[in-house]
Amino acid sequence: AGDQVLCKDIVKSSVRSPFERDILQHFDSLETLLDYSLLRLGINTQSLNHPVLLTEALCNPNQCRQRTSEILFEGYGAPKVCYAVDSLLAYRHTAPPP
Repeated sequence: AGDQVLCKDIVKSSVRSPFERDILQHFDSLETLLDYSLLRLGINTQSLNHPVLLTEALCNPNQCRQRTSEILFEGYGAPKVCYAVDSLLAYRHTAPPP
């Protein structure tokens, strides 16, 4: 039982977040996260059938967006990808109508 606890601690310490300071840096971790997310949503097809909307930090570098788009288009077969700043989406949703 003690060996299992040690093993779980080692696995937890080796898992990396794909983000550093709110900027996407570790794309291998992103692919693992996308695999898990799509599996949990019940999407088990070879390619995605719907466009993908991703939120990103304000002033996100273009190289991060390009690499993420490459992963989604080539690895997952996404038909379209759209990026939006989450705070602007929240404002648009909660703002009073003109």
